[in-house]
This record gives sequence, structure tokens and C-alpha cells, in this order.
Amino acid sequence: MMRALGELLLSKEGYESFTDIAEDYLGPRAAFITGWTYWFCWIMTAMADVIAVGVYVQYWFNIPQGVPAIVCLLLLLGLNLLTVKLFGELEFWFALIKVITILALIVIGVVLLVMGYQTDAGTVSLDNLWDHGGLFPNGVTGFLLSFQMVVFAFVDESHSIYVKQE
Repeated sequence: MMRALGELLLSKEGYESFTDIAEDYLGPRAAFITGWTYWFCWIMTAMADVIAVGVYVQYWFNIPQGVPAIVCLLLLLGLNLLTVKLFGELEFWFALIKVITILALIVIGVVLLVMGYQTDAGTVSLDNLWDHGGLFPNGVTGFLLSFQMVVFAFVDESHSIYVKQE
């Protein structure tokens, strides 16, 4: 999807965002709806993330939920008000932290698996993949319904295509 948007963005010199593409191919009404829907989705996603930050910090440190949420909002505002070059540099480092974290979680999971780590629920083992009724003990419905969370996670991590004319 992102590659297709990138190709469309580069297909005409005057495009500055995907709403310009929507306007060119689908008309001004589609561009209006696309732009405002995109804005609304980002606002909802940002608020969900800020609420999650508040809930986690409140759980860990017993601080009122609104305090870390406001700090998070101010931090995000500050990061977005930085210069484009510095913002790009921060994006690089945050992405690197994310990749290192994912790799560390994979390594820790493999180590726990090899060790046969004991939990309250049992032993960490590959046998858990087919024990207790297999992969879908209650049917495939739960698996399919999980896609809404996956799509939310991907939307939360994606970035808009925007070319700044200099």
C-alpha cells in the first residue's frame, strides 16, 4: 500500500500528500473525506496511546492517570515542533530502539523456551502449541477477530506520505 502511494506521489510533480492524489483521481469530496478521516483516525489513535501511557504509569507508580498523559502529550508536542532534520534523526533512533527491543524479546523468548522456564500456568514449551486443543481450541473466530488489533497496531505505526516542497 505504501509503495503504491509512493509511486502515485511521484507520478505527478504537484502532489504534496495522499489527499492531493485522492482529489486528482476521485474528486474534491473524496479528498476532503480522506483528509479528515485520516486526521480523525490519528487523533483517536493518539488519544488511545496517551490513555495507555497514563494507565501503565498509574499502575507502576501510583500517579494520577492524567499527569503522565499530559506529560506524554507535551513530549509529543515538543518532538513535533522540532526541526525536520532533528525530527528525522529522532525517528531513526526511536525505530532503532524498537528493532532492538523486538530482537531482545525474541532472544528472551527462545532462552525461556530452551530453559523450560516454569510459570504459574505451567512450563514454557513448544508442546503448548498443540496441547490444550491445538492452535484454535475454540475455533478460528478469535483468531479472525484479532485482526482488528493487528490492523490498529499497523495503522498506529504507519506514517503519512508527505513531500515538503522546498
